[in-house]
Amino acid sequence: MTVTEQSDVVPEAVGRFKDAISADSRLLVLLRLLRQPQTFPQLVAALDVSPAGCRQALDALEKAGYITPDAPGSGLRKRPNTVFCVVRGAIAADLGELVRAFAS
Repeated sequence: MTVTEQSDVVPEAVGRFKDAISADSRLLVLLRLLRQPQTFPQLVAALDVSPAGCRQALDALEKAGYITPDAPGSGLRKRPNTVFCVVRGAIAADLGELVRAFAS
């Protein structure tokens, strides 16, 4: 199937939201962080996710703009005491785009 109409194109925000929750580890990390900001060691201890899976989830969610570390700078390795927080406005905006896509 080819994309022939503008309405058949997946909006960027919808794709970003789908990608953010499409892996179990990303969804688990995001749901945990929605309840309370946490550090990497706290997340690994609380979730049934390997350290590598947790790190990949954090990296993907940060890249999507859905979480932010309290430490400045970027990079794959952050200090263990770095606290990760949800950017609720970014999630809400993308979720709103998803609802609009379904409603149109």
